[in-house]
Amino acid sequence: MFIGIFMLPFYLEYLGAEEYGLVGFFTMLTSVMMLLDMGLSNTLSRETARLKDKENGFQQLRDTLRSIEFVIFIISFSVFILIYFFSNWIATYWLKIQYIDINIVIDCVKLMGLMIFIKWFVSLHQGVIYGLEDQVWLNMFKISISTIKFVGGLILVVYISKDIYYYFVFQTLIVIIEFFVLIVRTYSNFSPKINANPSFDELKRIMPFAISVSYTSLIWIILSQFDKFLLSHYIPLTEYGYFALIVAIQSAVMQFSAPILRAILPQMVSLLSNNKENEMLVCGVSIGYEDT
Repeated sequence: MFIGIFMLPFYLEYLGAEEYGLVGFFTMLTSVMMLLDMGLSNTLSRETARLKDKENGFQQLRDTLRSIEFVIFIISFSVFILIYFFSNWIATYWLKIQYIDINIVIDCVKLMGLMIFIKWFVSLHQGVIYGLEDQVWLNMFKISISTIKFVGGLILVVYISKDIYYYFVFQTLIVIIEFFVLIVRTYSNFSPKINANPSFDELKRIMPFAISVSYTSLIWIILSQFDKFLLSHYIPLTEYGYFALIVAIQSAVMQFSAPILRAILPQMVSLLSNNKENEMLVCGVSIGYEDT
């Protein structure tokens, strides 16, 4: 969070307000799309925490993971195709561009679609790692990725090229690296002897919880992102850049409680699934006092 906040004014200075507005538009678009995964990422994290200590739990978890991957692929690929083919319309009619070449913006929007497609799988496998309570490794990895993403991106725009297209190319490469590292880490927890295929029964089992999470996410999208979505159309991209800077700082500050939740929720789910309700309640109350 510190790296992200600290680097933002430098990005605004060296990229320019309109170019940074494009980065802010991508951030908003990613936030919206990540919440439209039907609650499957959060569901998978819950299922991982519930199954990891059970006999033959990893076999069922592998089936669940493969089933959710199949659904996420259909959703994310469909979104990518839509963004790709509507990139001209987004650049021409939705965004209020003044200085950037329209063809560069179109290419950047296409890269945004590709990154959103990959980020859905990144979020999915992060959910598995959180459920396995492997947060220390994941946090170290995310710190490393954030450092490369923000510091490397700044070096790119200061010393190599201020072209916003190359900035998005660089970010796409980082997302691809992040995806491959996370998928290797996830599957390293499974025995090679475990085979899995998409299962309709598994999807049917988890859907009630996933739909409830999805409904909550939809409400959150309307409350937290709808104004940002509309402003990306009604104000010039230059002004949207300054708006995006303030939003990014505010959003980062709101994330200070997230590490506590990520650390405690998998443990509480595991305890409850093993009929240790009293231990789960004590654990939750203790963390609640510390958080307060």
